[in-house]
Amino acid sequence: MKTFVAAIVRAAVLVLAPVLLLAWLDRGMGASAGADIGGGAFALLLIAAIAAGWASYDAWRRPAGESLRLWTITVAIALVAWTIRYLVRGEPAFDLLVLVPMLAMTAGIPALVGGAVGQALGHRSSEAQS
Repeated sequence: MKTFVAAIVRAAVLVLAPVLLLAWLDRGMGASAGADIGGGAFALLLIAAIAAGWASYDAWRRPAGESLRLWTITVAIALVAWTIRYLVRGEPAFDLLVLVPMLAMTAGIPALVGGAVGQALGHRSSEAQS
């Protein structure tokens, strides 16, 4: 249960951070600015950076299997949340065939790399903590 709650917190940050970023950018640009391609790219970069950094920290603190399980659940929850948000906004469902794999790679691959970096930096075992 503790892992699931931790995954929900991480997924909430992964989902809300780019939403808040884009809302802030839209407020500054005004309604007549058109598409914000740079803002979307920056939002994807933000997702990747959060996933890589937090997964690295988790892998440094936890055993490899526990960290991998946590981030697998985190990315799955974030994908469900992104899909629901996308469908609620009334976007075409066909676009989900592109969106879901892209977001899975945007969050999942950096989380795997971050986890590997965290493990390489050294998992703190229970003997080392005492």
